[in-house]
Amino acid sequence: MSKPSAAMAAVKIGDRFGRFTVVGHSTRKHHLQCRCDCGHIVSVLLYNLIHGYSSQCIICARQPKRDLTGQRFGDWTVLTYAGRSTWNCRCKCGHTAVRPGSVVKRGGACQQCASQVAQAGRIDRERLAIIKASLAAGVRAASLARVLGISNERVRQLVAIYLQDPCSEAQADGANE
Repeated sequence: MSKPSAAMAAVKIGDRFGRFTVVGHSTRKHHLQCRCDCGHIVSVLLYNLIHGYSSQCIICARQPKRDLTGQRFGDWTVLTYAGRSTWNCRCKCGHTAVRPGSVVKRGGACQQCASQVAQAGRIDRERLAIIKASLAAGVRAASLARVLGISNERVRQLVAIYLQDPCSEAQADGANE
């Protein structure tokens, strides 16, 4: 059996390196058994511990650096961390979705939310004319959605908003100004 290196001898059981606490020697050469603050026990290369290259286990490294749980961004409320930098969120309309952290922080509204139509998705006069003419000709909403490049749900929302409201053309004009 070889003598332990000076660095190995200098590190004692109970020493802390970041989130790691040394709990013993490993069966692997130049490695120490360490317990992370989360409870995981891992074998870590001594050089990486001493020089700060290893300071936490892989599970802790995958956790978000900032907890967004419970925070509101636009119409979205963050519910839980979903892993891989994504978050489970709920829109004010009740729709839930898994969204990347960068998208969550920008806020906004969900695609299924009527507030999106009111905020950013207002239809222009040409699309309104296409919807009216197509529905009068008996074209199905699914076909209309493909022609306009929008979802069936969006077509239904727009039909409800613009065809039932007698001031729809005035609303469409106001959206384009």
